[in-house]
Amino acid sequence: MNNNPPLGLLHLYLGNGKGKTTAAAGLCCRVLGSGGRVLLAQFLKSGQSSEVASLSTLGAKTMHTNQSGKFTWQMTEEEAKLCRQSCEEQLLYCTQAAAQGHFDLIVLDEVLDAAQKGFVPMESLCALAQQHPGVELVFTGRQAAGEVKALADYISVISAEKHPYQKGVAARLGIEY
Repeated sequence: MNNNPPLGLLHLYLGNGKGKTTAAAGLCCRVLGSGGRVLLAQFLKSGQSSEVASLSTLGAKTMHTNQSGKFTWQMTEEEAKLCRQSCEEQLLYCTQAAAQGHFDLIVLDEVLDAAQKGFVPMESLCALAQQHPGVELVFTGRQAAGEVKALADYISVISAEKHPYQKGVAARLGIEY
């Protein structure tokens, strides 16, 4: 990364609009472009979104937790149990990577939704948010608990004023995923 001192700030990208992951991926590109090391850890996602391939090609490490590829409300009890275990393991990996300084930027995509749905412990997420020396963190999701918001340095809210889904247009490869 450049010669600027590492700041280790926490970014929250929130809201019900399209663009949280896109904004996080853009920041990944910026950090990679400056010679930084990036981890994109996707929670409740299968790793099939197009940004994963691009960021991997650029040198980012990528991870995901949802082997079933289903939304949480579609998962069987066993699928949810496996996804929960994977989410907890991934959060632990991110926490250890932050403590050891393996990356300059760690994006925990959809981790706020995973916490809200009980797939990761809120206490563990808050602990990471409080202790990430010199590592920029990004948490994305629809909403953040008050204790996470209080720890954030940046909060960006993306709202859906209008979306093609409202007209029945399905998610499109390369645009929505």
